[in-house]
Amino acid sequence: MTKQLGAKVYLLEKKAVRRKYDREFDEEYDDTETERLLFASPEKLGYDVERIFWELEVNEDTRRWNDYGDEWRVEEHCARACQLYEAFTDCDNLKTLCMAYGINIEIPERLKHWEQWHHEDMEKTKLHEKTFEGILDKLRNEIHFRLPKNGFRLKFRHRDNSTEYKLTVVDLATDFIHAPGVVLDETSNDRANKKWEKYYKSEQYKIDQEEEARLRSERATYMGENGFSNFSCDGEKTYFW
Repeated sequence: MTKQLGAKVYLLEKKAVRRKYDREFDEEYDDTETERLLFASPEKLGYDVERIFWELEVNEDTRRWNDYGDEWRVEEHCARACQLYEAFTDCDNLKTLCMAYGINIEIPERLKHWEQWHHEDMEKTKLHEKTFEGILDKLRNEIHFRLPKNGFRLKFRHRDNSTEYKLTVVDLATDFIHAPGVVLDETSNDRANKKWEKYYKSEQYKIDQEEEARLRSERATYMGENGFSNFSCDGEKTYFW
């Protein structure tokens, strides 16, 4: 390495498991992708940790969070405060990330769970909305400009897909790190751009573009001959109407 390292580096590992369907064998299978990134710069690490931050439940649209079909969970003007309170008390990923950056979650008082909330309880929670938002702002600021004090492991699941992030703090004075092919302070975006540039200049890109042009021509012909004006593709099948 040509750049001078500090006492510690930060290894961020991502493991994504996606459920896919094999049309040839008519069966589902789990496709696993892994990525390893190594950081010494708080700004570079912060870029990828912030992307993880935006996956947290606390960032779900408040109106959607509050929508319970035929009714609202809580009164609309109290919804954001109640959403924040639930996130700080029930979301393990958010609490873990706060701990990693040394942020103490101070809840002014123990409030009731939203299922037990009545008008008075909602209003009481509303009074603490600025406090909760302040904790979030502090966390975002720490992510941008500070290195975490500890590592963390965060798990997300959506239907049949899951993603796990693991951050390991490596003390170069005592620990050994084996990360072949990993470039120091290369973000996930840097790596994706590098991968795309390599593909764009490859012979495979030309072949894929020719194949895509052929498919577009066949699709247009099929739609014209059968009176279709729209189509959609889910990655496996194409639908026409």
